[in-house]
Parts: sequence; structure tokens; C-alpha cells
Amino acid sequence: MHMMTSDKSTDFTVKFGGKLSEVNVNTLLKSLASISTVIDEISNEIGEGQKLEVKIKALDSGSFLIHIGLISLKAIDLIKQTDWGLASAVLKSLVDIFTLRKFLKGEKPKRVREQEDNVIVETKSGNEIRIEKKTFNLYNCNVRINEAISDNFEALKSNSAIDSFEIEDRKKRTLFCVPNDEFEVMSAKGITEIPDEKSKLITEPASLHIVKLVWDKTRKWEFYYRGEKISAIINDDSFFQQIDKGEQFSKGDSLEVELQIKKIFDETVNTFINKSYLVSKVLKHIPRPPQGTLDL
Repeated sequence: MHMMTSDKSTDFTVKFGGKLSEVNVNTLLKSLASISTVIDEISNEIGEGQKLEVKIKALDSGSFLIHIGLISLKAIDLIKQTDWGLASAVLKSLVDIFTLRKFLKGEKPKRVREQEDNVIVETKSGNEIRIEKKTFNLYNCNVRINEAISDNFEALKSNSAIDSFEIEDRKKRTLFCVPNDEFEVMSAKGITEIPDEKSKLITEPASLHIVKLVWDKTRKWEFYYRGEKISAIINDDSFFQQIDKGEQFSKGDSLEVELQIKKIFDETVNTFINKSYLVSKVLKHIPRPPQGTLDL
């Protein structure tokens, strides 16, 4: 799609390769929704409060080149070059994340080495790829990004007429391409974990006291957990269905959950510290006691 300003540098095209006269609407919508989710997650992590809007141009007749534009929703001065920095960074990270998924072919890395602001990811066969550290961390730790990529290729592999999936820039240069015989590998579920003793992912039952509620599934809630304030996305569709059905939640309520904790080894204190949190399942909602009473 063409953005609503004179700068189109962050426009890109999603291309379904093959001799296609039509594409199943569910395949198309699921693929686009998955790509939008990845973009939202990247934007949330690196946007520092800025938000991107994904715009799609009406499909041309007989064409399955889907034009996408990323528009900064900053309130003023939209056409300044600095405002396109986020969109450019998100597009680069999007392409790099897809490229890393293709490179790893569903396997965990053999080794990950830090190199200034980058990491070198090595496969079991000895192949290496260099990628920005912040992009690798998004791929390595973000559940929604990994599930969205899997959902995209799960949808595409069901259509044998699609020969490839491609991302092109506005000058029709290929930024990423994967043939349909790799859709199966690209759709594999699971998150990569750094294969050494410096990082680990654990899931444990937890009681969280709500500080800040957010109805957007892509945004982090704020809680008190063991006396510390934390932020975490809730990745449980059934919980949001409860909200849609009218169940009331308020500040001070508590949730019994399965909490996924990313721990990083801190050499300065010789112990693992909690790096990030994700609520994988909400088990129970406990309303706060009425004011004037004390829950003992």
C-alpha cells in the first residue's frame, strides 16, 4: 500500500508465488493477521511508546501482491524523517525474524555468540548467521511472534497452489523468500532457547495482583508478584473471552496463573535474575475484598 505521505520507504509487498487466479479467503486473512501480529509485537518492544498502523491497499484484480504500509501514529509532524525511523526498524526486524526462522529450519542453535550489538547464531551443521541482538531476543523470547509466524505458514501450506511466500520492498526487490517445500518447517511450533547455561525459561503457578489492566491483547498488564511490580502480556484467549462476555475486572483483583519467566544469568552476582514475564494461562480470577475488610 502507498502511505498517506510523500515518504514510501517503509512500504512493502507480501507475495504469494504461483499461478494463482484466487486464494482461499481464510488463508489470506490468517496470513495477513499473523504478519500484523508480528509487526505489532516488534513495534511494542522497540517503539518506546510510538505505535504503528498497518494499512493494506485494495487487491488488484487477478493479483496476489499485497501492498502494505507502516504509518507512525505519532500525533504531529508525521512526515519528518525521524518519524519513519520506527517503521524502517520494524520492517528490518520483521524480515530478519522470518530469515532467522528459515535459517534455523525448526532446530535450536548449537551456539549463540555476542558481538557488540549483534549475535552470531550457529546451527548444528556449522552454518552461521549474524543478526541484531534486539531482533534475536524478540525471536527468542516473544511467544506471540513465534506463534504468529507458525500460524502464517500453517495457513499457507494448506494451499498447494502457492509456490512461495515473499516479502518485497517498494522497488520490488526481494527481502525474504521461502519456497512451499519449506512451509512445513516454517510452521513448526516452539520458541528457540539460547543453548547454554546463561538463559532458561521456566513456568510456575503464581498469584498476581492487578495494578494496570489493558484490554489490548498485544499490550502488557502490570501486576505485583511476590512484592515486586512486573509487566506481562496475557497469552490466553479464553481469558479475553471472559472479558468479552462481561466479566468485570478491576485494580486490586488477583489472578491465579501459570507464569512463564525468562531468567538470565548475571555474572556480577553469580545468579539467575528474572528478565521477562508472560502469563500463559489464567486459572482463576479473584475479585478484591470489599473496602473496609482485610483479607487474611
